[in-house]
Amino acid sequence: ILGLAPAGGRVPAAAREAFTDPQIARAYKASVAAAALRNDRAERDRCTRALQNVVAARRARTEAARCGSCVLRGYARRDPEDGFGIAIEVEEPTGELVLLEAPTTVTDVVVHDYSPGIQRWLRDAPIKFMAGDVLVGIGDDDVRGWPMERVLARLCERRVAAGPGGRAPAVAFLVERRPLLDAYCADLEARQSDDVEDRMDRDLDALDAPPPPPPPPRL
Repeated sequence: ILGLAPAGGRVPAAAREAFTDPQIARAYKASVAAAALRNDRAERDRCTRALQNVVAARRARTEAARCGSCVLRGYARRDPEDGFGIAIEVEEPTGELVLLEAPTTVTDVVVHDYSPGIQRWLRDAPIKFMAGDVLVGIGDDDVRGWPMERVLARLCERRVAAGPGGRAPAVAFLVERRPLLDAYCADLEARQSDDVEDRMDRDLDALDAPPPPPPPPRL
């Protein structure tokens, strides 16, 4: 869409990092200008979404090498009116299910698993579900890669039946957080002050915001 690959083709994995932020910004501007000449708003919107996906994917690859993993487990019960009280959305382009806010309905949160190299982070980590955490498990099911519809089906009344006396059972939810590895903690402040997305925003000058998405579903 942005002209970084041949028409109908894809950029080879080995070539993805060869493009600089200014090159991607120029490709976006050229694509938008061409769409404007054709008065094609839909094409302009597709270019904007493509750019956002490129930026997010590049940022994710960069951060993945600097971060470890911590999985937290907590429990929530279904409320007849509000469900489990956990608001999530599908993050593009990864497809991950991301918490939009810190749910107040999740209790008994503990560290379920973590990777080596984040001991410094664990000492002061808030042991609770937070906005930005990625939903990775429900009960004994690993829900990585599941579409939203399958997650909602997993939490339907048939799968989460009320127990004796009509009391809703406690369901285990697992979320993943990706803290910075101890080896990179020293330069955290510098990293935050010169964020990759901020640099891309400067290269793009003023990027028109896409239309607001529909309200996210609640589990």
